[in-house]
Amino acid sequence: MIKRANRLRLPRHIKRAYERGKGWQGKYLRIKSFFAGGGANARLAVVISKKSVAKATGRNLIRRRIKAAIREHLGDLRGWDIVVSPKGNAKEAKFDEIAKEINECVESLQSS
Repeated sequence: MIKRANRLRLPRHIKRAYERGKGWQGKYLRIKSFFAGGGANARLAVVISKKSVAKATGRNLIRRRIKAAIREHLGDLRGWDIVVSPKGNAKEAKFDEIAKEINECVESLQSS
């Protein structure tokens, strides 16, 4: 479970990340990130459509894997609002593959 302070909850904040954020795309994930402020906590939202993964159990499995993979990086990403949208093939991905993509994205965010 991600702490409440690290959750991106308001629809206007998610929309801001989509519209003005920096994009990153991998084999299994699409990530939009927006730098909201210097000292604020990193905030995360995972958005999965029913169209990409039909069953709720599949969507929840992907959501848990993404949150577990990014949890260790939240301290490094202070000030970022991050929206993760898994692709349809993310259901077949193993945790290690998702974690690898998250690591690549975090490295690109830290270098910018």
